[in-house]
Amino acid sequence: MIGYGVMGGVQGSIAVYSLLLAFSVGGAGSIMFPNIAIKYSCFSDVGYIDYRDPITITKLIGLG
Repeated sequence: MIGYGVMGGVQGSIAVYSLLLAFSVGGAGSIMFPNIAIKYSCFSDVGYIDYRDPITITKLIGLG
């Protein structure tokens, strides 16, 4: 479990650093924020595959 936490932290750090780097070179927020926000749907996929966490209608509404 510690390994999963470390991997998630590293990926989150890369995502935040990439977002800040893109802003510093003049990227458009309307393009960058949806790309960063897609991580939540990836996390729900991992939860379903690894932990057998059910995908409910409430979770789908929250992702939407």
